[in-house]
Amino acid sequence: MKTKKSFLWLAFLILATIWILVRHNQQVGYYSVKGLVFGTVYKITYQHDGDLKPEIEAELNASTNLYLHSMTVLLSVASTAMKSW
Repeated sequence: MKTKKSFLWLAFLILATIWILVRHNQQVGYYSVKGLVFGTVYKITYQHDGDLKPEIEAELNASTNLYLHSMTVLLSVASTAMKSW
């Protein structure tokens, strides 16, 4: 009985080691996203299973829209302040 448990434990360890080595040797590609934002250029390089370009561009566009809205509010306030000055 003890020999059977030892054999099963050894078999499990060997299979687990093989699984870890196979997963470790898989190549994951690098992706690159380039573009313009806030009047400057950006380049993002990342390693992932798939392309994240749509998600990255959506986040940058959301940031740009928030920035433009903030600038519009700021300019409106400044314009109002200058008129009352």
